[in-house]
Amino acid sequence: MSCHPSFASFAPSRPITRSISARRCLSGHHSSQRSKRPLTVSARSNKSAFRLVKDLQSRLENAADPSERYWMERYLRNELPCRGLHIPVVVGTVKKWAKDHQLSNRTSTSSDIAFDERVLRAMFESPFSEDKIAATVYANAVMLPSGTLNLDRLALFEELFAEDLIRPWSTVDSLCGRVLCKMIGAHGDEVVHRISSWKSAENVWKARSSVVAFIKHAKNERYRDQIWENSSCVIKRPERFAKTSVGWILREVSKHDEGFMLRFVEQFKTHMSLEAVRNATKYCEVDTKKRLVQMVKDSCSD
Repeated sequence: MSCHPSFASFAPSRPITRSISARRCLSGHHSSQRSKRPLTVSARSNKSAFRLVKDLQSRLENAADPSERYWMERYLRNELPCRGLHIPVVVGTVKKWAKDHQLSNRTSTSSDIAFDERVLRAMFESPFSEDKIAATVYANAVMLPSGTLNLDRLALFEELFAEDLIRPWSTVDSLCGRVLCKMIGAHGDEVVHRISSWKSAENVWKARSSVVAFIKHAKNERYRDQIWENSSCVIKRPERFAKTSVGWILREVSKHDEGFMLRFVEQFKTHMSLEAVRNATKYCEVDTKKRLVQMVKDSCSD
């Protein structure tokens, strides 16, 4: 389902030149920090959350393959430093850590909610890409089952977007796929309207989320009008990753309603990028795809 382009075509960004030793200092990577017994959350304080996060970051660093860091950072175009972990390893590490510290056997008390917010914020504040992905895995694997991932958590995500802590596309798409889409399914219209309000956000990653959050709901006719509304706003933005989000959602909707995609491309052809229209028409007949791509090319040259 991914529409992610190869790293070679990413727009340049600021370089990150941290050394491995500097990275380890940032992540608190010291073997002596690894707990020898589970750090239960019976006393849910800032200190206990800090200790658990440090333990998780230590586990992630210990599981990392330094030889993978270079190409991963190139893939992200140096938007973020990487530890050198593939996503399945991040997921497995977070789940094992949560099990060791008995984080799944909880209820949605105020102390649990406050604790989860501390953990999420600390992981998103990390400079490492894998730590940000781990935050979304934590929300999916621990907070969703325990009931602490409710409507109020959207305010936290909005704060993190405002602080530029949820970026780039890799983090955003993980948040949407693992968290926001599940919240839409669980809470319905309230979450739909709140997330949809992000479509006009100044922050491109927040705006992208207003579209990508509906990827797993593309076959549901209930959300078609909202997908159209959000996409018609986001497609008008100049940023590449705004436009690719729309190409992605159109591709997924076209599996169930090709006419929706055709009408959208025709109406917004002057705002579509070639990359977005090629992705949107992935499942079309060859002749239809050629026609729409040419339409967008012609509108760009006018």
